[in-house]
Amino acid sequence: MPPTLLPQIERDVELTFSNDFLGRGGSVDDFRTQQFEITAMLDDRWLVVADYSALTLEDAPSPERLDQLSASLGYRLFTRADAGSADQITIGGGVRTVGVYAGERVQNGFHRLIGNEIKSLPYADTSRSDVTGWIEAQRYRQVRDYGSWSTGYWLRGASLLTSDGQWDNAASAMAVASRGTLNIWLGVRRDWRTGYDTDNVQAATAHEEDDTGVVLGLRYGGIVVETVQQLSNDASYGQIRLVSSGFRKSGVVFAEPRASIEFGLLLPDVQVQAVGKYRSHYLSREDSAWSESLLLDLRYGEPQYGNDESYFVKTRQLGAGVEWERNLNEDVTWLSYYGSAGGERSNSTILMSSGMRGQIQPDAPWSRLVPVCV
Repeated sequence: MPPTLLPQIERDVELTFSNDFLGRGGSVDDFRTQQFEITAMLDDRWLVVADYSALTLEDAPSPERLDQLSASLGYRLFTRADAGSADQITIGGGVRTVGVYAGERVQNGFHRLIGNEIKSLPYADTSRSDVTGWIEAQRYRQVRDYGSWSTGYWLRGASLLTSDGQWDNAASAMAVASRGTLNIWLGVRRDWRTGYDTDNVQAATAHEEDDTGVVLGLRYGGIVVETVQQLSNDASYGQIRLVSSGFRKSGVVFAEPRASIEFGLLLPDVQVQAVGKYRSHYLSREDSAWSESLLLDLRYGEPQYGNDESYFVKTRQLGAGVEWERNLNEDVTWLSYYGSAGGERSNSTILMSSGMRGQIQPDAPWSRLVPVCV
């Protein structure tokens, strides 16, 4: 389902990173330990949601893990928004599957980056897919102004049902304070989970998520930070979200920056990436539909070596090249495709979790041209 967002805020594209470390600071590293989600509006009514979650159960007689993938298409049945109120009703349906989807590599890759403990857990035998259907209703009402601040309340209810009989429900009530593009909310959320008895991992996760929690969230422009602190169980979590909103209908024409710095995260072999770009016209005309940039690409990480959690590849990579980028079409300027060519220099070392290490790729010379397209 789409992540919770104040209904008066337009959402063109939203990226969500959720982790239990952002809940209680890593005191419990179990259940829905990591989650990535992307939500995009296709037009004024239709939206798509894709979700990836890693589920773990370490504190048990038989520790296990599972990964969960889901995708759905939603339709906004009703929407209304003005200066002081907003209402939405959205329905949707899709597919949810559980099995082995590189969750171990993703989790342990993150743990190597932050110096956390490696989790060596076998996968449960469950592997199945189910059809899902869901509905979400939201209401916001402004109550009173205090100078430049406005206050109001935000109500939300949601329900999801699968063909396997799993049933998720959530209800929340928030007090909201707003000023310009700043929103702060505080309230309570109640979750219910039933039907998760296929395996111990899903059963334990559902049991821990079935609880009441205190919610504190903040949105400033395109950044949303939220934490949910449970009152009885241990599945507290937090979210960092990037929201692109209000540009679809604005007709704003964006000026291309002369220079920029981009930050990225590569999965499932976890690496952090920083890319510096400088606009150029060495290989393209100034009036070309293609945007050309010189780039310098730096990557670092310690991804897991295949499926063996005893070995990790400490990797440092520096690349340089030229990138060409073009909008999808004249009407869709927020989405583009690109290609690049250049060279890279990398150094990789295999590290054993016990501390031993062996060199697998010494200082390599600059490589051949490497084309990349996404």
